[in-house]
Amino acid sequence: MRAAIIRAYGGPEAIEVAELPDPEPGPGELLVNVTAAGVNFVDVYNRTGAYPGELPLRLGTEAAGTVAAVGEGVVGVDAGDRVAWAMLPGAYATRAVVPAARHTYLAAALLGAIAVIACHWLRQAPHRGGRAVDAKADRVAA
Repeated sequence: MRAAIIRAYGGPEAIEVAELPDPEPGPGELLVNVTAAGVNFVDVYNRTGAYPGELPLRLGTEAAGTVAAVGEGVVGVDAGDRVAWAMLPGAYATRAVVPAARHTYLAAALLGAIAVIACHWLRQAPHRGGRAVDAKADRVAA
């Protein structure tokens, strides 16, 4: 599998794409074929050493994909399920091992993201009826 790693802290030039052995899920884990990964400021902080980790460091902390295999003891998740996760290292890769307890089903993750975006726009943009939501007071202003 391919993964973005750093062997030393630095700028974008520190990132390399490495060929690593395919991971296997252990007990309570999922093996996921990554189809999308989020890019966030925390990734820059990890790369520059502001949030240090053990080197070599596999980059990326959130992703989504399709479950390829489940480890022993995993119940309620099957190969082929679409899942997402956050705050786990190694998301910038073609495959990732994720603790089953840390995943969410992709449909649920999308609904959560849609709700956050909707709340943001309701608070920032005028309502079509001529009223806007006051973000500080959480009230509708005339």
